[in-house]
Amino acid sequence: MTSQTAFAKIDLLQPAPTQPLGYYDYFGKFLSPQEASQLVVNKGLNPNNPISYQRVGAVKITKELIAKGEDIFFNRKIGDTFGLQGAFGFGLGIATILPELKTAIVKLQG
Repeated sequence: MTSQTAFAKIDLLQPAPTQPLGYYDYFGKFLSPQEASQLVVNKGLNPNNPISYQRVGAVKITKELIAKGEDIFFNRKIGDTFGLQGAFGFGLGIATILPELKTAIVKLQG
């Protein structure tokens, strides 16, 4: 047997993790402002220039960034926003292009 936690025991209603304002997200790892600054210096960049942090992949966590993420999560449509599934998807999509597909096959002789 393994010591893996069963999914049924995980508390699904636990609060979402909070993002510490002023810290940096460096590929999923939180860095304090001092750690992020040291990372930038180690890469030979200027820690006083905000672009330096972006160049190394560190994203500063701000209220605006969190608000933008919440807006995207709660308000953006999920799915095919360009209508490609309607043309190239299953069911009606195939039925929509089937006449053109048959014509192309006949003209190309297979």
